[in-house]
Amino acid sequence: MHGLHLVTVFLASCFIASSALAADLKILSAGALEAGLVPLARAYGAATGHNVRVEIATPPAIRQRLIAGETADIVIVPPAVLEDPAIVNGIDMSSRRLIGRVGIGIAVHVDAEGPSIATANDVRTALMAAESVVYNTASTGIYFVKLIEQMGIADAVKAKATIYPSGQEVMAHLTRSSARARILGIGPLTEIHLYLGKGVKLVGPLPSDIQNYTSYVGALTRGKTTPAADFLESLRSPTAQEAFRTTGVEVSAPR
Repeated sequence: MHGLHLVTVFLASCFIASSALAADLKILSAGALEAGLVPLARAYGAATGHNVRVEIATPPAIRQRLIAGETADIVIVPPAVLEDPAIVNGIDMSSRRLIGRVGIGIAVHVDAEGPSIATANDVRTALMAAESVVYNTASTGIYFVKLIEQMGIADAVKAKATIYPSGQEVMAHLTRSSARARILGIGPLTEIHLYLGKGVKLVGPLPSDIQNYTSYVGALTRGKTTPAADFLESLRSPTAQEAFRTTGVEVSAPR
């Protein structure tokens, strides 16, 4: 947290040269980037006077909101959402910027003992031994269901599963659980980071041979230019990438 504070202070000094005319910026973002994005938006707004509002939702929900005609200045989602024929005409595809990718982790209540998940077989054993498994219906959950099907344990896991629309709801469930219960939460590493120190403990990322990454790109909606373009470009800066990295995002250097 101290590191993020320093990042926001540094960003504020970098953004002072931005447009003197205050603007309202609305950003629709997938929840996996919330921990890094919100402080960056706050710093940008404080330095420039722009009103930057970040709204968090699952990628499927963002897609539906855009189809329904909702407007935003910047959209941050997995690439497939932007390429959806139902919304692609409303996106400035030339403005797309890769922000990074997010892997999947396993979490437990902060006072619970986490199982060994060093290997794929360890993960399978842990899932079978758990009293309950909690996951979401977004990108992470879609992959997790495929994973347990490949492991041959889908029926057993689904029989004791609690499923939520978002990763944050999964983490909130863990905070309400008993420390003695063997409950495993599956979620994006970034959303687990949001709940560290708030009742959740990270057991670890999935082993590399069964890990899955979701990439996230930001893009302007059609007709949006400065200062939305300036803010979007700033998310690819080394300083912003360090902010994302500290929250579990694997970032790519600007090209």
